[in-house]
Amino acid sequence: MSIGFLVSLLLFRFTRPRRYRYLFLAVFMLIVVFRSDSTSSLVICAVLPVVIWASRVTFAPSPRQRWRRIGVVVLALSLVWVVALNFEGVTEALGRDAQLTGRTTIWVLVYQAIQEKPLLGYGYQAFWRGDEGPGGDIWEKIGQNLFYSHNGVLEVWLGLGLVGVLAFTATFVFLIVKTLHLLRKRFCLDSVWPWLFLCYLFLSNLTEASFMRSNTLPWILFSIVVLGFSRDIKISPSKLVL
Repeated sequence: MSIGFLVSLLLFRFTRPRRYRYLFLAVFMLIVVFRSDSTSSLVICAVLPVVIWASRVTFAPSPRQRWRRIGVVVLALSLVWVVALNFEGVTEALGRDAQLTGRTTIWVLVYQAIQEKPLLGYGYQAFWRGDEGPGGDIWEKIGQNLFYSHNGVLEVWLGLGLVGVLAFTATFVFLIVKTLHLLRKRFCLDSVWPWLFLCYLFLSNLTEASFMRSNTLPWILFSIVVLGFSRDIKISPSKLVL
């Protein structure tokens, strides 16, 4: 629903025919996210419109473009600083605790497990295999059966080690650079979509794990974005039938 909200919002912003239908879909998907009680998804849906606004201010042609960019950077850093200083209060306002519903404990245990095989990992999706697998010790310590570490980078590190993390990071940074270059050339649906999707993917993987997870919608869309840049073709939400 978060991805559907993003797609609908972009189609409302950049298309003319039936644009208010897309707004209705965006509102409907936002309601579904709210009803799901997923705080992470709700925060992402709140951040994405701000990112769209900041992207337009930063990259849309303007005689004051330099000052606009400086203003957006200062505003973003200020917001991050305020949230960091008042993190506990922010989480309480969202109905969660500073431990992010036990995620910080999971991250510590996962990081300790990574230290046993830091370079090459345990194998692709081979860590969470039940009580007899390497993830069984974490299950026993937290008293809960998990199938991922609730963090995209940690999950890649578990499976493919530091080598996999570096390879994926290099690919992700390359795509970010390509999307920013595309945004500087033209601010339209075909250029904003990959940029916003990569922002969504980064934000969602702070507390979830969809990096390199097979047969999942985020990873399928990521592969489409990679294919689009590698073949120099345009792939926008208007071409994705959801």
